[in-house]
Amino acid sequence: MTEKKNKDSLRLVIFVFLSFALVHIPCLLFTFGKYDYVDDTGSITGTGHLFAALFMLMPALAMLVTRKITGEGAPLTGNGSLLLGIDFRNKKWVFFLLACLMPWIINEIGAAADMIVFHGFDRQMINSEQYVSIKELIPVLPAISILSAVIASFGGLGEELGWRTYMMPKLEKKTGIMPSVIIGGIIWSAWHWPLIYHGHSFGLNYPGYPWAGPLAFTFFCVFENAFLTYLTKKTSSVWPAAFAHAVNNARPSILLFFLNNEKLPETEAIFGLVSNLPLLILGVICTVLMVREFGNRKTFQ
Repeated sequence: MTEKKNKDSLRLVIFVFLSFALVHIPCLLFTFGKYDYVDDTGSITGTGHLFAALFMLMPALAMLVTRKITGEGAPLTGNGSLLLGIDFRNKKWVFFLLACLMPWIINEIGAAADMIVFHGFDRQMINSEQYVSIKELIPVLPAISILSAVIASFGGLGEELGWRTYMMPKLEKKTGIMPSVIIGGIIWSAWHWPLIYHGHSFGLNYPGYPWAGPLAFTFFCVFENAFLTYLTKKTSSVWPAAFAHAVNNARPSILLFFLNNEKLPETEAIFGLVSNLPLLILGVICTVLMVREFGNRKTFQ
């Protein structure tokens, strides 16, 4: 038993090292000015998008390499596997549905919170040319975003095969559910830090650059990790987490069309402390449910 635990610890270290190296080292191309990750307006460049898409596949590659060099094997389904199976029995379909819908729901609630707290509803938007041109599409835009994200969820799958199906089970066996959610969220966030330094998510001109962005991102990643881990444990499948990850990145929302960012404080417009409250609540709920259902024992089910 001790030997197996030591092997799992070694595998975890190797996986994290490879995941970071495969992203942090190429990011030196941005650091030393070879390429620009964002342009002068703060928008991600074409090169930045290409690198970001490739980087999302690196945790899966790191996982496969780790399994290969440590002789762990890579079964597709079952305990210790890639969790690529799909099973809708025993109401597991509910969690597949939640994976697709919950990111949209929390985005809508978050936008509503911004409107209520900061009076950010833009009445002029209703009469704008942009609104008139797309008003018939607005009700279905979240559905389009969700569907397109699910179909194109390979990037989310690349991350989830590494973080949720490989890292989290090993962390949980060592520390239990609650500590693993926190530690796993911090590791997951730290993997993004070089991109955040170069403008990902927050740009380059936010208050507290360059430290505030990574700190805020880490805080939110812990709660997002709880949600994605819960989906994975409840379905014994990587797909719900991959779908949820992809849909969250697509940020589907109707209310965002009517949110006037100019009425938001600068810190809220950049970091979304109020708009992300639904995510924090969701993360806490998922953590409590995992501890209640699975106990805080050092196993991953």
